Amino acid sequence: DYENVFLNKTLQDIPGQDPASVQLAKGAGKTLLCMMNFSRSKESTFTVRIPDGLGAGKEYYSGETVQSGQTVQVELASGDAKVFVFGG
Repeated sequence: DYENVFLNKTLQDIPGQDPASVQLAKGAGKTLLCMMNFSRSKESTFTVRIPDGLGAGKEYYSGETVQSGQTVQVELASGDAKVFVFGG
């Protein structure tokens, strides 16, 4: 679904977040907010303010809706990821 975003992306760090775990991938008319827990042994909690200007979005797997400017708290088990899709 989002192969073009990954192939033609521009990565953007989110202030206050470790860029290895939380980043925006922009491209092909869509923006993905990606959160990844690379820990092999523990659950991680991310508190992320969704950058302004992205509009409405939804989580890829669950369909949870979010809005730019909103702060989300995400708990991820070891090796898990969460992706919010903006722009259609």
